[in-house]
Amino acid sequence: MPAEPVELADTPDGTRLLLRGRVTVSAAARLHRAALELVARPGRATVDCSEVSQLDVSAIQILMCLDRALAARGQRGALTGLPPAVGADFALLGLGGAEPPRSQSDALRAAAGLPPAHDANGPRTRGHQ
Repeated sequence: MPAEPVELADTPDGTRLLLRGRVTVSAAARLHRAALELVARPGRATVDCSEVSQLDVSAIQILMCLDRALAARGQRGALTGLPPAVGADFALLGLGGAEPPRSQSDALRAAAGLPPAHDANGPRTRGHQ
């Protein structure tokens, strides 16, 4: 029998949420419960994706909500073990504390008909776009 796609484990400095295999809508309820528990636990919150083969949109939505819930608590979750392509996508979403490379972000914004996110004066704000 394959291992569970979602597992919480204590670490010396907090809690690790391990994701494995295909994390799809069939695991969304389990991932949601684990994310709520992770937010409630003290210490560092880490999401380990080193064993993930697929994350569907439901998993990504839950991870985005987890990131917001941790931020509301004054913490930043750490995403580890992401393949480079997935890591770049997550950085574009602002997950895991990473910022996308400026050129990649601006290329995506240009493709969507939006101005660059940064100019010579630094990051743009909503009022300046």
